[in-house]
Amino acid sequence: MTEVQVLFLILAGVYLLQCIGWAPLESEVLRIGWRFRAKILPHGLPLRFGQHKLFLLNPFSPLAGAIICELFPLVKTGDEGFLADSAPPKAGGIAGGGTIRLNWQEKQQIRSEGKEVRSADQVLFVAHSEAYAAFLAGVLGRVRKKSPQERDRAFEREFEKMFDTKKVAERLEEYKSHAAFLRTTCVLLFVFLFLMAPVLIRLRGLERIWPVLLAYLIWSLAWVGWSFLRAHRVLYPERKEGRWQQVMVLVLSPFFAIRANDVLLRDLFCAFHPLAVACVLLSKEDARAQAERNLRQSLFRTDRDAASSDAAMRRALESFLAKNGIAREELLRPPRRESQNCQTYCPLCLAQFVLAEGECPDCGDVQLKQFLPKVE
Repeated sequence: MTEVQVLFLILAGVYLLQCIGWAPLESEVLRIGWRFRAKILPHGLPLRFGQHKLFLLNPFSPLAGAIICELFPLVKTGDEGFLADSAPPKAGGIAGGGTIRLNWQEKQQIRSEGKEVRSADQVLFVAHSEAYAAFLAGVLGRVRKKSPQERDRAFEREFEKMFDTKKVAERLEEYKSHAAFLRTTCVLLFVFLFLMAPVLIRLRGLERIWPVLLAYLIWSLAWVGWSFLRAHRVLYPERKEGRWQQVMVLVLSPFFAIRANDVLLRDLFCAFHPLAVACVLLSKEDARAQAERNLRQSLFRTDRDAASSDAAMRRALESFLAKNGIAREELLRPPRRESQNCQTYCPLCLAQFVLAEGECPDCGDVQLKQFLPKVE
């Protein structure tokens, strides 16, 4: 094996590291291909790192990325103050979205700073990205302006917007339009680095052709950086901070430049509910499975406190299912009994037990349900 071949093997290994993605543990990860059809990443993925899960994107397609979708955090509200020294909540709490504690008596503006959602000097929530933090701050800021009698309905209106599949489709078309040139430049750079360059070096020799290869590489990186900047400005107009830093990294790192499309895709639908995104990007079977999972989480892993946003989210979810002709009763059907000895099942994770009653050990305080007696 020659030194050039060893070099390309090392470069391929570095590129594979660039294809490793991460997401919050309880988030939904939709791996999307170049045809804009997606698959949900399995929840039982064993690769975990702290509060995040790791996954591998398709290394042979620069256009195959991942979309991160999170359930809206549970918002606990009250007219009394919360502990100021409590740790800032993160994603991964009730129903997978974390918890935000709000005091309506405070009149300070809710804003986002980086990944943090803040009110005055207090951190309300730490999001997985700047785009999601800005979205959360916008929703909470609009709801805070409402009167106490209107807040519950205001939450419901905000949540109904998150289920707008028409807006999801429009967002996808916007991405297709403005990211088309970037997608092309990423593919060309991938072909150049891993196909054209090795062939040309094999035929002509590195000593002869390196100036041409270097010139083409610089030209390609410049086009990737420019097309990324152009698309990012349109798709994420509020994310001005850090944009040029990303462009500089793209221009200086060919492997990051190949995966530049991943950056645009990651938070493309952060303002929408995962189920609305699933209904647009997934097959009917996968979308139905997602609807069942979200409905069970909403009904059986929820906060029963009246001073929270949970009831409004549940109403918005059930309204969405009704409008799309998805029968609530069909989604909540009990699983097929694995054995005659099984008497109960968990309505959330669908695990089956020989116990006559009790709580699911995996889901916490979720009460087990009994199988209906078999009709002779």
